[in-house]
Amino acid sequence: MQIKPARTIPHVLKRAFDAFRANDPIGMAEAYAVDAKLETGYDPLIAKAFRLEGVEAPILASSAVGILRFYAYELSLIDVTDVDIVSVAECQGGMDVVSRWSIRLLETGDEHVGFCNNRWLLDRSGRKVIDGQSFCGLLPSQATLIAS
Repeated sequence: MQIKPARTIPHVLKRAFDAFRANDPIGMAEAYAVDAKLETGYDPLIAKAFRLEGVEAPILASSAVGILRFYAYELSLIDVTDVDIVSVAECQGGMDVVSRWSIRLLETGDEHVGFCNNRWLLDRSGRKVIDGQSFCGLLPSQATLIAS
């Protein structure tokens, strides 16, 4: 994993990203406090890829066990092939982190590149996430940032 911004990311979040890259739902869930909450929204394309089409509202997971179940389901569908942290900014009591990732769907072998906008609130010690909000989407294939 590359961390591109100069701002350092808290160790608990770096461990969570490392666990995502390793397809490790337990490692990801360990970043959260026992009574934490997680809200994740998907754009329609990724929702379809994850077999969640028709789910209008964000997916809510509460407690460390609920969050573990969420990540276990998500990672049972994909193989994470790359993760980059694009930007990191402090917010009130936590961090806003934008990441870019590459995955391969296990069922079809299709490869996708996407992003997540994340906001995590940390406990007073800064060692556990107590509230997380994410929105994830797919980036268009063959997208170029600079036209020649």
